[in-house]
Amino acid sequence: MNMILFENNYFIDNNAVFGGAISVINAPAIIQNNVFSGNNATQKGGAVYIRPGNDISTEHMVTFINNSFFGNKSPLGGAIYAFGSTDKPLIINSVFWGDTVSAGSEIYLSSSADTVEISYSNINPALIYGHYRDGGNNINTDPLFTDLVTLTISPLSPVFNTGTISYTCACGDTHTCPQYDILGMPRPWDTSPVDMGAYEWNNVGIDDLGIRNSDCGIAAYPNPFSGTITFDYKLTEASQVKLSVYDNFGQLVAEPVNSFQQKGVQKVNWDAGNLPAGIYFYRIVTDTRQATGRMILVK
Repeated sequence: MNMILFENNYFIDNNAVFGGAISVINAPAIIQNNVFSGNNATQKGGAVYIRPGNDISTEHMVTFINNSFFGNKSPLGGAIYAFGSTDKPLIINSVFWGDTVSAGSEIYLSSSADTVEISYSNINPALIYGHYRDGGNNINTDPLFTDLVTLTISPLSPVFNTGTISYTCACGDTHTCPQYDILGMPRPWDTSPVDMGAYEWNNVGIDDLGIRNSDCGIAAYPNPFSGTITFDYKLTEASQVKLSVYDNFGQLVAEPVNSFQQKGVQKVNWDAGNLPAGIYFYRIVTDTRQATGRMILVK
């Protein structure tokens, strides 16, 4: 049976009886780089409902990698509901926060023979109903989303730099995180850790700006944004700085910064004004460094 891939999607404010966003029935699936926000199921699985058949040969029917869950609702399984004894969902690099239920838990396994394995994720174990295998490196804290709809993060988030490039599950298979995040930006497939959730914060210009070792860095958040976006960056020395914004056709639409600035952390708020929704690019140039990034304006 072919593997189904759910990748790079925003599931926001959907409603269903089973699985407010997705129902996976009798098919192995990989769910990665998705945002599940504000979905509702009237019976089971606020975001995702899983129900196996008799011919699933994979150890884990559904594997979740680098997903973000918030504000999903259901009477059973605020985020995920697994129906059968052979589901064995595997969860890596994912964030769960504020998924509510009238009974049950954030993750609900209906069978006492089923087990969910979770590693490098933000989850409250007390909100898991059923057998839970702790794969290690999990945390339980407010992820500090910068936007409670798109679930973007900043470097202040505890899920920043706390994920893993690969994980070997209890059955011995190695699973790797996607090389790109939900916005199509590359994750640092080197010695650097990755972020939990759907986004890789400041995932462009990493080599140029030395973000991961805090020498210098630039962030644009929230991203996607509506109206105003904030640029944070750090100068290791005083420098002439030009920060430019371009539309999807490469036309200059704004220049939030074009001045000499002192060493240290800088914060710039930019209002997109009457610009239409779409993809925009920013470019920062200093005396010694430069980087580019992509941002999405939503209306």
